[in-house]
Amino acid sequence: MSLPALALVRTCGDVASAVAQVPAVAGVGQVLGPEGKSLLLASAANLRKWAGSHLGLGKPVAPGRRPRTNLASLATAFPGEHQFIFRTAEA
Repeated sequence: MSLPALALVRTCGDVASAVAQVPAVAGVGQVLGPEGKSLLLASAANLRKWAGSHLGLGKPVAPGRRPRTNLASLATAFPGEHQFIFRTAEA
């Protein structure tokens, strides 16, 4: 069994359009920071929802709950250097 190819989405300062390019399917997503270092790696049932929630585009959290770490400031601070890499679960 071969794995699906990796796909790359650059943030380039516009987080919303970058998230729109991520497919809404199950898979593994990774957020890379400067010099290609991994900031976050996780499997998700919906990659677009996962990416949006980590970039401040998700639903507001319930009162009393801790919000997710918002990586949007990192993603836009160095345009072109930060990116998502994802592999979908579809073969």
